[in-house]
Amino acid sequence: MSNNDKDCLDNLRMDMSTFARSCYLLHNIGGLSDSKYDRLEENVCFFLSVLAHHKKNVTVKFDHVRSRHTVRIYFNVVLVSLLKLVPILTVTPKPVEDICTVARWKHFKDNTTCVAMVT
Repeated sequence: MSNNDKDCLDNLRMDMSTFARSCYLLHNIGGLSDSKYDRLEENVCFFLSVLAHHKKNVTVKFDHVRSRHTVRIYFNVVLVSLLKLVPILTVTPKPVEDICTVARWKHFKDNTTCVAMVT
């Protein structure tokens, strides 16, 4: 992989700083680590290639010179690690309160099934 933001954005849909931070979180909180043959960053690249470009395992295996089985295994390992970050990266929505004065939420005040992110 190249060492510039444009290539990183084109291939992974995130800049190098965001990729490094994602790998840091996946390692320290998600428990993802280097394997015997592959680095953590390469495994995250497998994962992001599939998501960012709707690639199949056979395409990723060709791009990274790995077996389909290896790509599948590491995709699942990164996915499990990423799911451990859900409580940290997601925000729980709060219902719109009756005292809310923001105009764009006025239509949702009486509807208890609608929720919004009110800040």
